[in-house]
Amino acid sequence: MLHCGSPSHIATGDRVKRSNRSAKRLAVVLAILYFAAMTLAVTYPGVRLVNTIRPFVLGIPFVFAWYLAWIVGSLVVFLILHRTFSK
Repeated sequence: MLHCGSPSHIATGDRVKRSNRSAKRLAVVLAILYFAAMTLAVTYPGVRLVNTIRPFVLGIPFVFAWYLAWIVGSLVVFLILHRTFSK
């Protein structure tokens, strides 16, 4: 029997491609926003707010823990980007 129109699996494939494309775009936009926030947080205007030796966090001064938290956060962002683009 002949069908008029497109089969459902083709339409579903197109929908998945569009969904995957929008997920990639969203991941990139969120990564750019994170790195813009990171740039402000670890340079002059942002680090001035947290530039204290005390309190200690896990035995290191707070300002070093601040930098470490942003670095670990960037690792998480890169892992999310890698998982998004390797699909």
